[in-house]
Amino acid sequence: THIVASIVRLILGDQLNLNHSWFKKVNPEVVYVFMEVRSETDYVLHHAQKVITIFAGMRRMAELLKKQGHQVRYFRISDKDNQHQFAANLKRVIEYFNSKRLEYQEPDEYRLDLELKSLNKKLGIETSMEVKTLTREDIILIIKYLIELINSKADVDDIDHLSNRRVRTVVHSIWNWTISYVTHHS
Repeated sequence: THIVASIVRLILGDQLNLNHSWFKKVNPEVVYVFMEVRSETDYVLHHAQKVITIFAGMRRMAELLKKQGHQVRYFRISDKDNQHQFAANLKRVIEYFNSKRLEYQEPDEYRLDLELKSLNKKLGIETSMEVKTLTREDIILIIKYLIELINSKADVDDIDHLSNRRVRTVVHSIWNWTISYVTHHS
């Protein structure tokens, strides 16, 4: 049987937030797409640790979404069917799932936003970019969270804090292995 998902939602490496409203309820009509693509790692020089850390975060989030029951299509950088371009990979996913709509949060970069809009026109599908402004509900949730944080009833998300040594240790291990591999095989 062929799986159908009428909505494809693209998740970018700088949009990894499990608390986003998209993930509150499992919807069998939605497939979440993550991509490790060369077009993003190569268009400007990035530090290898940054790229590895972003990919690790994307893989972890994809795993967590799958555990919650969401449909996920993940393109690893080494996958043979990864075409290393957002448009090419999204086109294949949309065709495979016979999707009618592409949704995404506003990309950080204008060039990517243009690429996604161009793809939607080519494919003739509906598109929706996540609301760009804070809603009344967002502000209420932020205030509630801050009150809980002040009263020590909320957990502090310190994933970006520099004292998070576990992430640094993993990244350093991968980096050291990469340097060692390149040195011995070049």
